[in-house]
Amino acid sequence: MWSNLEMQAEYARELRRDYLAAAEHERLIRACGRPLALSRRVARPLGRALFSLGTWLLRYGKEERAALVPSYRPSARSVKLN
Repeated sequence: MWSNLEMQAEYARELRRDYLAAAEHERLIRACGRPLALSRRVARPLGRALFSLGTWLLRYGKEERAALVPSYRPSARSVKLN
């Protein structure tokens, strides 16, 4: 069995290991944080522009109706030659 002193020492080592792992995790998050912030600043206006373009295209599609353009079509090939 472990003595009380050994258990306290092991507990302290585990706490230190957890603290160091959390500190390393935070450091990695901060190191990767800069590019993400830039991409988020760029993504929001781009997303809004694409959304407004999509809504404009949907409105345009509802307003514009396809119409047949009348064109002359001769009934026989001989008419084309004359």
